[in-house]
Amino acid sequence: MLCCALPSAKGFALLGPKTPWMIPENGYYDIGGPMVLGEEYRWNVPVVTYGFDQSFLDYFGQPGVDAVEQAIQIINDLPPASDMVLTNYALDTRRYNFIAQEAQLYDLKSTALPLLLGQLGLTSPKRYIWALRRWDPIIAGQWIHPGWFLDGLGEIDLESQGFIPYFCEKRNYDPFSLEASSYVNETLYSFLLIISRPNHERSFINPFPVDPLASDESAVCDAYPYPGFAYTGLTQDDVGGLLYLLNRTNINVEALDEMTSPAPGNTNNLVRTAPRPGVEKIAFVRQTNNASSGFLAMTNQFADIYFTNGIQATQLVQRVTTRPDFIFSAKDLGFMLIKDQQGNPFFFLANSQRTGVTNWINNCDLNTNSAGAGPGVIHGPVEITFQTPGKYLAAAGSVTNSAVYLWNWAGFSNDTNIVALPGNQTNVTSMTLSIQTVLTNGLPLLEWMVLGHQDANYRIEISTNLLDWSSADVVTNTNGIFIFQHPADHPAQYFRTILE
Repeated sequence: MLCCALPSAKGFALLGPKTPWMIPENGYYDIGGPMVLGEEYRWNVPVVTYGFDQSFLDYFGQPGVDAVEQAIQIINDLPPASDMVLTNYALDTRRYNFIAQEAQLYDLKSTALPLLLGQLGLTSPKRYIWALRRWDPIIAGQWIHPGWFLDGLGEIDLESQGFIPYFCEKRNYDPFSLEASSYVNETLYSFLLIISRPNHERSFINPFPVDPLASDESAVCDAYPYPGFAYTGLTQDDVGGLLYLLNRTNINVEALDEMTSPAPGNTNNLVRTAPRPGVEKIAFVRQTNNASSGFLAMTNQFADIYFTNGIQATQLVQRVTTRPDFIFSAKDLGFMLIKDQQGNPFFFLANSQRTGVTNWINNCDLNTNSAGAGPGVIHGPVEITFQTPGKYLAAAGSVTNSAVYLWNWAGFSNDTNIVALPGNQTNVTSMTLSIQTVLTNGLPLLEWMVLGHQDANYRIEISTNLLDWSSADVVTNTNGIFIFQHPADHPAQYFRTILE
C-alpha cells in the first residue's frame, strides 16, 4: 500500500514537429516540441545506417570515428524494449574529468549521444515537465506572483486557478505508469515562470529541482554537455523513453518508407501501410564510404511485423539505402558575438547542429487522430554536424582568452586518460570577426574586429595592390579581441595583420 501511494519518480519526453503554439514567444527554440503520449514519432525499421562524410574524416580522423561509435555502441547494446529492466540503469551516468575541464575539452562521444537520442524521438524531460501553451500579457500581474510557482508540491493550486491545463500542460511521463510526472530520475522539480519586461509579451518556463542538492539534468536527453564531463551510458529515464517508443505493445498505423521492398524470395505484395508494433530494438550499422567520398549502397533485410484484421502477420522485406540514415559531418558552424554592458565584445562557439524534423511524417489521419500532432514516423537522412574549432583556437593562441569562450574536442572518461582529437589548425594567427562602416562625427570609418592572441602585438598593414604594403598601426591585443578603425573615404584598400 505504501508503494502504491508513492508519487511517480521518473519521466521522459517525446520529440515531434512543433504545433502552432510552440513559438519563441512561449519559449520554444528547439528543432521540435514535446508530444503527448499517442502522438509520438519513431523509426519503424529495426536497422538504421550511419556514416561519416569526408569533412568529418578529414577533420577528426579515426579517433573521431571511434568517439562517435562509442556513443552508437551504447544504443546498440540495449536489449529489446520488452526485456528492458529500468533498475539495471543508473540514475545519473555523468562522470567528471577535471583535467579536461581545466583544458576546456568537450567529450565528442558525450556530445553525440544526446543528439542521437533526439533523432530517435526523445527530447529533454526536465525542459518539458511543464510546457507553456499560451501566454496573455494582460494576466501577467495575476500569475507573476512567485508564490504560485515556487512550491513544487502546489500543482493543485495551479490547477484550481486555471493555469494548468489552460496555459500550461505537463508533457513529461513516467515510463511505468505513463502518467504525467514532475520527476526525472527521481529528482522532483518545480518551476519559475519567467516573464519578459516591460510589456510581459514573452514568457517561458524554467524548471528547477525542489531539493537544491538533488541531481539536476541527469538524463542524457536533458544534456547540453559541458567541458570535462562524459557519459558512461544512458540513465533509467532515457531507457524508459525508448522502452515506450519501441515496445511491441505500442501499436500505431505506419507506412514503410520507399526504400523498403519485398526481400528476394518473398512473392507476396508488400503491405506498406498497416498497424505496426514498436520494432523493439534499433541497431545502427555503418554504411561504407566509397572511393569518390560518397557511400556504397547497403541492403538490410528484416522481418516486418504488422497486423491485419487484428491478427499479427510477418513479411520479409529489404531496405536499400544509397546514403546513410545518419550522416556525421564537420564544418565551421560560425560563432556568436555579443557585447557586455560596457560594450566590450565577447565571442563563443556552438558545438554542434542537427537536422530538424521536416522529414518526419505525421500519421494522425491514419490513426483516427485527425488534425493531431501525431503519431508519426521518423525519416532520414539525419545530419549531425560538429563544430571545427581548430582555426579559432589557432587565431586566439589558446583557450585562455578573456574575451572568448573557446574549447576543443577530445575523448575521455572520468580518469586521467584523454585522447586528443585531430583538427587543430596552426597556420592562423588572427581572424576577422566583423567588418563594417561606422559614422564618427559624420565621417565614415572602417571598423575591423579581429580575434587574436591575447597580450600580443599586431602590426596592421595596408596595400592598394596586394603587392606593396605599408604599416598603418601597431595594436596591443589586450583582451583577445581588438578593433582597428581607419578612414573609409579612400580608394579601395586591403588590410592584413602581422603577429609580432
